[in-house]
Amino acid sequence: MRIAFVTQRYGGPGGGIERVVEELAKRFCHEHEVHVYAQSIVRGDEHLPIYYHRIPFRARSWSLNQVLFFFLSYFYLLRHRYDIVHLHAPSLYRKGIVTCHGIPQAALLRLRQFDQALLRREVPFKQIRRFIFMRPIIEYNFKRGRHKHVIAISSTIYEDLITICKTPPEHISFIPNGFDVQRFTRVSRVMARQKVVQQFG
Repeated sequence: MRIAFVTQRYGGPGGGIERVVEELAKRFCHEHEVHVYAQSIVRGDEHLPIYYHRIPFRARSWSLNQVLFFFLSYFYLLRHRYDIVHLHAPSLYRKGIVTCHGIPQAALLRLRQFDQALLRREVPFKQIRRFIFMRPIIEYNFKRGRHKHVIAISSTIYEDLITICKTPPEHISFIPNGFDVQRFTRVSRVMARQKVVQQFG
């Protein structure tokens, strides 16, 4: 099959999304034709048969960059035909498989449960404001009729998709992010804990 993974950042020392997409691409590329669409690409294994497509990044503003990626990823994907398009970031592209890593509206609703004075001191308003502003774009692919299927990485996100985004339950699968069992072992966890205790007491 021809598979396209769509994410804003790929590879490098980033967060969970970067790691998940990189690991999926590495594992699928041996049996399928794998393409990666991203704005930031850090290629760790040059020898692997993965095709990279860099989407232009022209803005320092987080919100403006989200908008650019939302539209440009759609037009870049239209250049080729794929059997599966797996989205890990907001995109105007419809009828793909979407992994939901979080829902802004759910976070905003939960923030109301905190002491508001404490919240204003601890969380800059500009961080909250950008999620309010970007909510329609970030949640676009989760709405009814805009996807083939949605993957929820937690049971909480699964419920939020149904109650907040009105995603039909039959269009959602609960699949937690995987991890490398050779890298994250019980032995490595014990060694890491000992090192941290020695360093920080």
